[in-house]
Amino acid sequence: MMLDYLGRTLKEMQNPATDDRVKRDLHPDDVERVQSERKVGLSLGVPFEIEKRSLGEDGQFRWFLFRYKTLLDETGQIAKWFVTATDIEDRKQAEERCETKPFALREEDRPDFNVRRDCWIISPAATSAGAG
Repeated sequence: MMLDYLGRTLKEMQNPATDDRVKRDLHPDDVERVQSERKVGLSLGVPFEIEKRSLGEDGQFRWFLFRYKTLLDETGQIAKWFVTATDIEDRKQAEERCETKPFALREEDRPDFNVRRDCWIISPAATSAGAG
């Protein structure tokens, strides 16, 4: 979904980010903060998260939560980073409404507690073994 939203290819996104690409893809208000948070997170070599607004192919910005996790080699060194992106635009809009409107929820703002939303990352080995 993220690649479709951005209008980019996997190969393009796997290449190191250039300043031009960062400035093209991120909201101008987020560039400095995101670059700083990412630099610190990568240098520490531990899992971290960044919320940022990304520019879609449609010319609109949407909020995404990027999660970074290390993949280690057999010696315990970082071999790669595994990164996921989750669209959090609806959550950010709800937060904005809570900050700008009285706290009493209108009927249309009430959460639907009957809806379950999960996100799972499953390894290929787990899916071939029938685990779910």
